[in-house]
Amino acid sequence: MGYRLGDKYIKISLVDRPLTKQIQDKFNRSIYLTAKQLNKQNFYKIAQKINTHNPKIIRGNPDQMNFLAKYIKKDKIDIFSPQSISTTG
Repeated sequence: MGYRLGDKYIKISLVDRPLTKQIQDKFNRSIYLTAKQLNKQNFYKIAQKINTHNPKIIRGNPDQMNFLAKYIKKDKIDIFSPQSISTTG
């Protein structure tokens, strides 16, 4: 995927992030976003974070990534295009 330590990335998941992982995220230049609520308002916030963070990589659970992609396509959201996308979970 071309990731190098220190490259900015965004992780989208269902679970809350423990404090130790939040500290790790700061050092790794990553942003962790929860997609517990699969609704338009939450996906709008995620799309905004992607656009302001300009991540090299986006990682996430397939279901959340699928719903996010459908939201972006349906509402014709202009969004930053990362180098790669990886599914997890």
